[in-house]
Parts: sequence; structure tokens; C-alpha cells
Amino acid sequence: MKQNLLLLLLAAALFTSCKKSSTNPTTPKTPSNTVIKITDSVKIGNLTWTTVNYNGTGGVNYNNSTTDNSTWGKLYTVAEATAIKLPKGWRLPTTADFNNLLHTMDITSNAKDAQGNYLGGKDQVTKLTSQTLWIVNGTNSSGFNAIPAGFDGDNYNNFSEATGYSSKYVTAAFITSSMFTDATNNHAGHADFFIYQNNSSSPISIVAVITSIDSNGTLGTGRASIRFVRDN
Repeated sequence: MKQNLLLLLLAAALFTSCKKSSTNPTTPKTPSNTVIKITDSVKIGNLTWTTVNYNGTGGVNYNNSTTDNSTWGKLYTVAEATAIKLPKGWRLPTTADFNNLLHTMDITSNAKDAQGNYLGGKDQVTKLTSQTLWIVNGTNSSGFNAIPAGFDGDNYNNFSEATGYSSKYVTAAFITSSMFTDATNNHAGHADFFIYQNNSSSPISIVAVITSIDSNGTLGTGRASIRFVRDN
């Protein structure tokens, strides 16, 4: 009897051991510093651009919505944008990259406004903008597919603080890695690139460079969309 009981206990121990060893380990979460995957892109001139607003880790949705929307993408601070790990060759665009884009659309041949920003004609600018979502929709003949996701900041001339969401459907705002200096107003910080519509009846204008860091040099809390670029 004792021998039978011993055999039963031994069998139970072996069964438990085999069951534990066959259990799949918990799948590890993807770390935040993982290199992102880029799939949607288009060649424009001598550069290749992503054609969708980044919607990855971090960032916030417009108006702090809890629902992610891959069409609009999220809005990011400069700090969040520069922390994204990109595949080899890809980078956060500089103002020179965006000016290259404007040059390809023949916008840099136009006059500038009082702040030194390029003003594009409707036919030129709509080559960059998406065919839906804008008050005046674009042709997107370039493939860049600028989405009017708006931004979180004072306004496009003072983008240092997150003071409220605005300009959805009329403005596409993108973070750059470049520094902007304005000695007259004692501003020095990162620059951002804007495509905006004055209103549905006025000519469409483009603002190429604006500040997104306050005058003391600290990172601003304003938020905008993100695109990536690489050389062809």
C-alpha cells in the first residue's frame, strides 16, 4: 500500500513538472527605444518623405482625445520627436529639408511675408495637401499628403507653450530638428513648419519657419505633427 502511494506521489510530481515547463513565457513588451518601422513614403525631388503623420509611442491626440486615429496621427513635443529611434538614413526634417520641399513645388520663387515666411499660391500649396479633410482640399499631386491635424500652442508665431488646441482642418504643423533665432524678439529655439489656409475664400498661404521654444532656451511644450525624411 505504501509503495503504491509513493508511486502516485511521484507520478503527480512528474506531471506538475512537465506542465510548468510547457507553459509559454510572457511576451515581453516592445521597449520605447525600439527602432520604428517606416512603410509609407514617397520620393519628392532628391528626398524621400513619409506620407502619414506619426502615430507611435508618446504624443497626444487632438483635444486630448482617448481614441487614436491613424489618419490624423498624434501631436508631439520637440523632446518627444527627437527621442524617436529611426531606421538608418532617416531623420527628423530640418528647415532646409522643408525648404527643399518648397523649392520642388516652386514655392521658394514667391515673395515672402513680413516675417520672412514663404507664401505659396493655391495651385502650388495644394500639391502638398491631402485630397480630404481641409476646408479647401488639395490635389496631393506631390504625394506628400499634408493632413490638417492642427497643433497645441499659442499660435504659429509663438509656439513655445501648450495653451490650447487649434486650427484643425486648416493647418498642418510639423516639428523640425533645426534651431531658429530671432535677435529682434530675443527668441532662440527649435523651428516648426506650417502649411495653413487663411480661410476658405482667401489665397492659401504657407508659413515655413516659426519658433517652438521660448526665449530662455528651454524646450517648449507646444505640440505638432511629425514626418520623417531621408536622402534618395
